[in-house]
Amino acid sequence: MSESQSKKLVKDFLREVEEKLPGWLKEKEDELKEVLNELEEHVYDKADELNSENPGLTTIQSVQLAITQMGTPNQIAREYKRRGTPKVYISEELWPTYLTVFKYLVVIVISISILVAIIGGITTFITGGDWAGAVLNGFSIIMPGVVGIFVVITLVFTYLSMEGYYLEDLKEMFRSEEEKKAYKELQVQIEMGLPPKPKEPELIKSPSELTAGGIVQLIIGFLFIIQPIGGFITLFQPLFLLLVKLGGFVIILEGILDLLNGLFAFWTYVTHKGFIIASAIASLLSIPIFIIFFMNPQIFPIIAWSQATGLIVHGIRTDYYWIYYLVTFLIIGGTIGGAIDQFYKASKFRVEDFYKK
Repeated sequence: MSESQSKKLVKDFLREVEEKLPGWLKEKEDELKEVLNELEEHVYDKADELNSENPGLTTIQSVQLAITQMGTPNQIAREYKRRGTPKVYISEELWPTYLTVFKYLVVIVISISILVAIIGGITTFITGGDWAGAVLNGFSIIMPGVVGIFVVITLVFTYLSMEGYYLEDLKEMFRSEEEKKAYKELQVQIEMGLPPKPKEPELIKSPSELTAGGIVQLIIGFLFIIQPIGGFITLFQPLFLLLVKLGGFVIILEGILDLLNGLFAFWTYVTHKGFIIASAIASLLSIPIFIIFFMNPQIFPIIAWSQATGLIVHGIRTDYYWIYYLVTFLIIGGTIGGAIDQFYKASKFRVEDFYKK
């Protein structure tokens, strides 16, 4: 009875330790099992040692005392979080990734502020307003934007560093069992010096293309939403402005997906393929917006300038509606076709293709 109780005591202790262990270790089943087995052996070895020193102790008492001397589950788990070379609060291993993410986001904030300043300054100047104030207002978003990004990104990477994550651990978390197997086979081939398998035709965009495209989409989408055109905004119909804003949200969503795909999803096959599908679905969200545009040609503005009247905005002439309908129809068809193409590429993309890159 005492032996079964001691086994239960050890099992409960190991379960508590496992709950406190860092996420990167839990993702590695073989390594986790090895750690728990070592802890179990250590408990029983310590209990045997205590029994020999104190013959009067029962088995359950020696096991309990051994567990107490080993420390609490939190103390034991903390030892496995002490990975990485300290560099301020962020480990040296995660530092390059931290800088990369921070730089990309800062570029986005600065690009948006510059465009807002330029567009706001020009439109305000034309309408006779305070163009200098509009320019300064555009640049004013740089500081709070950069500070906000710095705080959020630093907190995230500090947490990852304190938990002992390496970059490879983050990649491992998103790999499927099939992908882990393919990755191990690739590592064996590299170690054996075998020639790489022939690379198949590209079915997807490169990381740099996705990242650059995502940044551009975020900038355009943000401009569509805030519409920094000063007094000109009163010249456009409310429905047109609303549809442009909604389109901006869709563009931002696509930009976020492409940016994340370019920055992180190339770590693993599963997330990369998932982002391709998600991006295709996001693009289809613009279809209802274009359908409303298609049904309301009268809201589409034609901007003109003359010395007599200055800048004016008028609608499309009814005898040119057929051109408007044709262009809108082609845009809807192209969007659907592009989404289908993305779905097709995702369905054809395999684990083997990912690890031939």
